Amino acid sequence: GYTSPLDAFKQSIGNVLYAIDCADVACDNGSSFSPAIQAARDADDTVIVAGLDLTVEAEQLDREDLLLPGNQTQFINQVASASKGPVVLVIISAGGVDISFAKANPNIKAILWTGYPGEQGGHGIADVIFGKYNPGIYIPSPLHSLLHLVVVLVIQY
Repeated sequence: GYTSPLDAFKQSIGNVLYAIDCADVACDNGSSFSPAIQAARDADDTVIVAGLDLTVEAEQLDREDLLLPGNQTQFINQVASASKGPVVLVIISAGGVDISFAKANPNIKAILWTGYPGEQGGHGIADVIFGKYNPGIYIPSPLHSLLHLVVVLVIQY
């Protein structure tokens, strides 16, 4: 069956703090992301999963811009700023997304674009983040020896 990134992280390292602060990709539930910010402060490392889904990106839909929908950019920046360790940003999207803000954020140490990862995609994401698979780029500080990891899911699975 389907394995979410959160499930795969739990299977890989066991102890995972997580917070789901956005109910959907619109992420319009207000500007306070307290649970995710607190989880990022408490964890050694942070993984933020964000992006698009078929409600904003489909054959019959035209996007007005390449920005992440709703408050996702604000969410990512606030959580990344609160993180006491390195942040990995995972973007789930079939099309292009402007993430220049993340590239410029000194706390975001890696950005992983996954497309729509499919049934075993959670394992694929975890394998890349934990250094079991190299998708063709070098991550200078692999996250393979984590004691605590926070997964901040923007999309509820």
